[in-house]
Amino acid sequence: MHRSRALDLADHPAVVNPSSTIDPRAAVRASRCSWNRGQPRGGFTCRPEHAESAPSTSPGRHRGIPGRVTNEDDHMTPPVRTLAVVLGDQLDSRYLNGMELDRDADAILMMEVAGASAEPPSHVQRTVLFLSAMRPVAASIESAGWRMTYRTLTDPENLQTFAGELRRTLQALRPDRVACIVPGSHGVLAELREACRTVDIPLDEYEDEHFLCSRAAFDTWASGRRTLLLEHFYRAQRKKLGILVQSDGSPIGGAWNFDKDNRKAFRKRPEAPPVPRFEPDAITLEVIEDVRAALPDLPGRIDDFAWPVTRDEALVALEDFVEHRLPRFGDFQDAMWTGEETLFHAVLSP
Repeated sequence: MHRSRALDLADHPAVVNPSSTIDPRAAVRASRCSWNRGQPRGGFTCRPEHAESAPSTSPGRHRGIPGRVTNEDDHMTPPVRTLAVVLGDQLDSRYLNGMELDRDADAILMMEVAGASAEPPSHVQRTVLFLSAMRPVAASIESAGWRMTYRTLTDPENLQTFAGELRRTLQALRPDRVACIVPGSHGVLAELREACRTVDIPLDEYEDEHFLCSRAAFDTWASGRRTLLLEHFYRAQRKKLGILVQSDGSPIGGAWNFDKDNRKAFRKRPEAPPVPRFEPDAITLEVIEDVRAALPDLPGRIDDFAWPVTRDEALVALEDFVEHRLPRFGDFQDAMWTGEETLFHAVLSP
């Protein structure tokens, strides 16, 4: 089911297990937000107080990436029952919980691959956001006792595709099975299936519980229809789930949508509130350099990166949106004004 990304923190790559006692970036970041709403377009800035205290790392290691990466050549390494693939938009702990894993018998694979950003082309800031969120989460998972294999973007042996890296890991670890939460991309799912088929290891696909509708339920709804229109699916889901409908199934308010009310125009320059900006920490700065080296042709500029990359930062950004911009978002969500980059939008992710 299509979901609005404006308020869906589960989709934000920085969302980590809220109940975990492990701070994924504690070794390199402790931030305090300074509220400077008077500064032009700056809003307020979260400045890392301890970015300079990032621990030293051995050659080839990255701060924020697990210090112990699986050594596939170590014959003393215990066998792996399940290799669970965790993607960059699956950092919520519920993804791990949904794959029937055993910490003592299973292993986790996370991959930074150029192919994910190159085709179709990703804005450079989007790529940096994903990788900057992934690295400390991987460290957090390993610190919790999981066996972790993490493929970095600049690893000289990186094959730079999900299929290639998964196949390489499967050939080394030879697990009994692979598990994944179904990716949001058909292309990524096809790559995972291809890699498992190549080495003859079964792939168990688990539904993404963040969606209100399963793939099978959608296929049932779509079966036999001459045309597939999102509006028709949207209405069917509202009736099924009882969202903003009367007891007879009719919409509350007398209409299924109020899009016309959301297309107001500005009569004069809008007074848009500033948005929070988050100063890159040591992990993000390193990611920026890695992306510049490995993906120099991505569209966009990276010099002004200021996105929230941790759960705490994402919650600060969400709270600011709800308090200062959400009240006017509906009326002007389709409006634009020259020189205004965000207006009343959430700005939680690119």
